[in-house]
Amino acid sequence: MNIKIKDKKKEAAEEQKTVSYFKIFKHATWYEALATLLGAALGFLSAGGVCINLVLFGELSTAFVQRTAFQQQTSSRLPLLSLFGGGRILSNASNAENMAALMEDGAAIGVGMAATVVVSMALCYLSVKLINWSAFRQIKRIRLMFLKAILRQDMSWFDTDTSFNLASRMSEDIIKLKDGMGEKIGVVANLVGTAVISFCQAFPLGWELTLTCMSVLPFSVAAAVALSNYQTRSSTKEMNAFSKAGKQAEEVLKSVRTVVAFGGEDKEVERYKSLLEPAETYGCKRGLYNGLGTGFNWLLTFTVNSIGLAYGTRLVMNDVLKPPEERDYIVGNVFSILFSVYMATQSITFCVPHGETFAAARAAAANIFDILEREPVIDSLDTTGLCPRMIRGEITIENVDFSYPSRPDVKILKGFSLHIKPGETVALVGSSGCGKSTILQLVQRLYDPKSGDVKLDGRSIKSLNIQWLRSSIGVVGQEPVLFHGTISENISITAPEATQEEIQRVAEIAYAHDFIMKLPDGYNTVIGERGASLSGGQAQRVAIARALLREPAVLLLDEATSALDPASERRVQAALDRASHTRTTLTVSHRLSTIVKADRIICMDQGAIVEMGTHEELMNKKGVYWKLVTTGVEVKEPDVIETVLEEEEGGNKTKEVEASAISRSDIKRHSSKRLRRRGSVRRKSHDWMAPRNSIASVISEVQSTYYGEDEVEDDEEIKPVGSWELLKQNGPEWLLIVVGTIAAFLQGACFPAISVIIGYAVGMFNSSDYDAVVSQSNLLVGLFIAVAAVAAVAMCLQSSTFTSAGLKMTTRLRLQYFSSLLRQEMGYYDKEANTVGALCSRLSNDVAEVQGATGLRIGLIMQGFSSVFLGAVIGFYYNWKMTLVGCAFLPLMVGSIWFEGRVAQTSAETERTLMESAAGIATEAVVSIKTVQSLAVETVFLSRLHDKLTSATEALTVSTRFRGLVLGMGIYVPFMSYVCAVVYGVHLVSHEGESYSVVLTVTQSVMYGAYMLGHSLVYAPNFNSAKASGSRILSTINRVPKVKTEDGVKDRKDWSATGNFALKNVEFSYPTRPHIRVLKGLDLSAAAGSMVALVGASGCGKSTVLQLLQRFYDPDSGSIELDGRDIHSTLTLPRLRRQLGVVQQQPVLLERSLADNIAYGDNSRKVSMHEIVAAAKQANIHKFIVSLPQGYNTNLGSGGAQLSGGQKQRVCIARALIRSPRLLLLDEATSALDASSEKAVSEALEAAAKGRTCITIAHRLSTIRDADLICVVHKGAIVEKGTHAELMNLQGLYWKMNQGQNATH
Repeated sequence: MNIKIKDKKKEAAEEQKTVSYFKIFKHATWYEALATLLGAALGFLSAGGVCINLVLFGELSTAFVQRTAFQQQTSSRLPLLSLFGGGRILSNASNAENMAALMEDGAAIGVGMAATVVVSMALCYLSVKLINWSAFRQIKRIRLMFLKAILRQDMSWFDTDTSFNLASRMSEDIIKLKDGMGEKIGVVANLVGTAVISFCQAFPLGWELTLTCMSVLPFSVAAAVALSNYQTRSSTKEMNAFSKAGKQAEEVLKSVRTVVAFGGEDKEVERYKSLLEPAETYGCKRGLYNGLGTGFNWLLTFTVNSIGLAYGTRLVMNDVLKPPEERDYIVGNVFSILFSVYMATQSITFCVPHGETFAAARAAAANIFDILEREPVIDSLDTTGLCPRMIRGEITIENVDFSYPSRPDVKILKGFSLHIKPGETVALVGSSGCGKSTILQLVQRLYDPKSGDVKLDGRSIKSLNIQWLRSSIGVVGQEPVLFHGTISENISITAPEATQEEIQRVAEIAYAHDFIMKLPDGYNTVIGERGASLSGGQAQRVAIARALLREPAVLLLDEATSALDPASERRVQAALDRASHTRTTLTVSHRLSTIVKADRIICMDQGAIVEMGTHEELMNKKGVYWKLVTTGVEVKEPDVIETVLEEEEGGNKTKEVEASAISRSDIKRHSSKRLRRRGSVRRKSHDWMAPRNSIASVISEVQSTYYGEDEVEDDEEIKPVGSWELLKQNGPEWLLIVVGTIAAFLQGACFPAISVIIGYAVGMFNSSDYDAVVSQSNLLVGLFIAVAAVAAVAMCLQSSTFTSAGLKMTTRLRLQYFSSLLRQEMGYYDKEANTVGALCSRLSNDVAEVQGATGLRIGLIMQGFSSVFLGAVIGFYYNWKMTLVGCAFLPLMVGSIWFEGRVAQTSAETERTLMESAAGIATEAVVSIKTVQSLAVETVFLSRLHDKLTSATEALTVSTRFRGLVLGMGIYVPFMSYVCAVVYGVHLVSHEGESYSVVLTVTQSVMYGAYMLGHSLVYAPNFNSAKASGSRILSTINRVPKVKTEDGVKDRKDWSATGNFALKNVEFSYPTRPHIRVLKGLDLSAAAGSMVALVGASGCGKSTVLQLLQRFYDPDSGSIELDGRDIHSTLTLPRLRRQLGVVQQQPVLLERSLADNIAYGDNSRKVSMHEIVAAAKQANIHKFIVSLPQGYNTNLGSGGAQLSGGQKQRVCIARALIRSPRLLLLDEATSALDASSEKAVSEALEAAAKGRTCITIAHRLSTIRDADLICVVHKGAIVEKGTHAELMNLQGLYWKMNQGQNATH
């Protein structure tokens, strides 16, 4: 209950977080801020063109009335028309003179409007150019600062922050921030300028009428402010909801093989749906309130016309018979004021939708700046602290108490003290979870102890420069993390100054050189994401080479050889023994052979030292250590199989290398520069089922260039979708769309209706009868009010229906996209383009793009077309010639926007690709944060991100170079249309006797239609971008997986597998490298209930067999049968996988509770708590779980970060046992367990395997000696098979593997 209350308080705090708008620019340089200010000022001034044109229109109205209806009176002074060559004052002139003067007025208005339009468009262009230039630079800097801020956070933040999602923050939030500081400022500056200048010019024309019209303004501003505040709060909630959903999607895609293996696809889609629903709810509410607010503003805007016309008519009629010099109000003044105040109020109304953009930017800034401003306790990029020139390697741990921040109630270390002399090798042993790995993390200062101190050479490590400290330590972890890049770059990532010879030397020491040289590009071979091209052993050897290259003073080895086959382990261990000869070495290992030579062995239990001494001393004591060692079979360490190595021919060279292993008594530490490499980076996952093969390992990126990209990616062609295809995705919301469309059509119809009313309003002044004019005015005022009411209701309906329809569609697309990703075969994830970072970015960005261009924006475009269509119809009804002339400029506006859209789309593709790559870099760094910080290579990733962002910014600059011009044309082309129509209208009035009210009606209809179309078509480029994003989404949704349940195959309810299986003449190549044959005619069969063991060198194809059994891939030829049934043509995928229980070498757990993780083993039903506890007891993890404060409800954190390697593996074993599988697939299932746990778990697995077929991959002899069938896999084929005794008698490869191993050790 308390937890729920805390969560609600946390959510409430998150929702309230916001920053003031001006603070979003806090990271701008002075010249960027100046450029934004100057751009906003130019945008403001660009509005002058609109305002001058409104006055010109008012003066033309006066000229029309006075030069036609009141020719005998002295005409009024028309200052602006006079400025451009018109406005001649006449008194009692003839009709011919008046018509000539009217033609002069027409020419003057043409010249005046043309001049102001050209100047205003130039100002508009410069405004957007400056603002975008500044915004792009700021966003690039903020992206870099954001990643830097994340990389400098301490581990406690990563352990405890469950809502942070990098893909969401790096893409959606920063895009929203970019929108809020980009070209929208220029657009809003233009609108604000229009409002301010319009008000300012209205007052001199008639202050009483202006003030009367402005009476609605306070209500309009109050509504806009209230709506903006609500939008900010709502946007924050919505973004937080999307962030949580994005985090879950990232976790699932990162662990996709585990999810698929246990049939968790439907459960994850449902979970993702439940996380998306709050975002949709917030968005729909926002649409409704946005509609109410905008509708209210339109009501006020159109009410201005009714107020102004009612009061203005009376003012004009009061002055109509007065001499010109005594008149305060003339027709032109009234309409200039009316249009100015109307335009000002309308501009404020147009600002409201943009307010949503700025509100979203404020909310996004709050999320981003919160992380930017967070000061970590341990700042991994802190430049302060001591950097001693010499380091001896003396480590002192003094009375340390420690608990992980995510589990503060569980003490891991209790008063722990240890002194390690310089050059001493100390081994830490003990049961899983006793605190061994924690000590290594404290030495690296990934965490600080709660009390006590850790010292290096007598100095507290808190006083040392953290980058220097970590650069002085070489770390090889239990789960090796490699990054996307070449093998050479991976080895030298911490030592950029290293030569190729030095890189090769440490690779030879780590026994990696031979397999590297057999790859097509050797050291320049690119390792794809997840290290997919290397086996676990190969990856660990590269990690060891990486650690040795920096010649560290201190070596920390956490199960450093656990993933190596025994031959490699022996040689690498010998090299590590040599390397650690004069170095301080702290090692954690469960394998006795790796620690017997240690100077001291520290035996730990429950966070404290229980025994200490050499191997012989502790064995003689017969205490805890003796029990750990003698837990194995026959009181001996489990034997290890020697593996025939594919690198045998390099043996002599290796011996020479070992003889010259690095040895130093004093190591000078220099403040070395961090490596800066170009190229994209990919995340290294510990997801076990990545393709693992050895000499046949080539990388997808290499394949795409080495063999030709077309051969590898030929199935990924993205078919473009049309507008109709995209809009059809909204089919289920057809009722909302119909209502919204009708509302948008009515909203658009309001503008032509207003133009007709205005035409009649100007026409009524040709009479001097006060009562007749006022009566007609009252009728027109009533019509204005009716139009205002229709506009308000239509806008409210339009906003709420289209927003809801758009959100429902995009939620559905997200779900379909996510569901489709989980249906794809594993080969899809192996492709270079489909990294987890890229997929998360698409899931977030592409759907957001579709959402941004559908929904309400469809309504606005519909509204624009409605206005222009009805405007043209009205125009053609009154005077088709004038309408044609007025429409002449419309193709120019549409063409310019289409051209800009094409340019933007091309460059946006480039930008998207680069941004996906940038997201991949950031995601990889954050997912592997512990490794990144341990290696102190944060600046490497920042440098790579900088290069990608520079390219993306350049592409974005190209794509937006015409944006200001197009925005300007959207505003001012309607005035060009108006000028053409009005000049021609003047000609018709002068020479053909056309009524001036008809001219005004037609010109107003055309101008309003063009004006609304211009505002609508501003969104056209977004729609092009949405179509491109929609193409990618629908291509994935409609993609047929290459591995799927065959058509027509149905489950037989009465069928249950017994466990018989057979692989017949199977040949296989990984899809990303089709030219490299991994399995070559492999044959294997086993009877139900038997135990089959696969042995061989790392990467020979053993794990590939397990993947084919699960149908992660399908073989190129041959067949696989279960109980005599072809698993490809007679079994559904879910039914097949339900027969299998999987335990992998590198355990993958989800960020759920322990109970949920164990229950995940069977997603076809609701697993009872009794079954969960029983499985945990079988896997020897129950006692540990119940010792935790929250027991089975303990959340494991990202990737199971709260557990040790052994604990994670036991949870995985419990997960596999929960489903009572017919076949158990064990891939080094006990490699991370200590001896006592291994014995217990091995017994549990043996018990679980009874009556089941068991396929195991192992290097330890004790785990496979009793197997019914042992198969030796060599270069993709089984070369020997039989029982242990039969193979030993055969004296072939298996016998050779056992040579050199002392069975009794």
